[in-house]
Amino acid sequence: MPGRALRVLNPREAPLQGADGAPHGRAARASRGTGLNGFAHYLVPNAALKLKQGFGRLIRSRGDVGAVVLLDRRVVTKRYGAMILEGLPPATRLVGHWADVRAACEEFFARHGIWRRSR
Repeated sequence: MPGRALRVLNPREAPLQGADGAPHGRAARASRGTGLNGFAHYLVPNAALKLKQGFGRLIRSRGDVGAVVLLDRRVVTKRYGAMILEGLPPATRLVGHWADVRAACEEFFARHGIWRRSR
């Protein structure tokens, strides 16, 4: 969505589900007989792709700015989280408490003249 229509993408969690909605069903079926781990070779790359597509919907042109606030701690606590984050476009990353993340978002938007903090 170009322009000011969309400023924040806030996925509740990394999209670690198969196309059928089952977390492991499709991945297990896809990897059956291949010797590959369906989670690592199907679900994680698929989650990274979906998040990257979300970035693309947020930032459509050079003039667009926005924030992606991913509230899923697994991307920083689980080994597969690094694989998900590696596929995302270059961006400032902040891991912390909600108050710190919110303050950073407020500062970011104020810097771009989009939102002014109410005091």
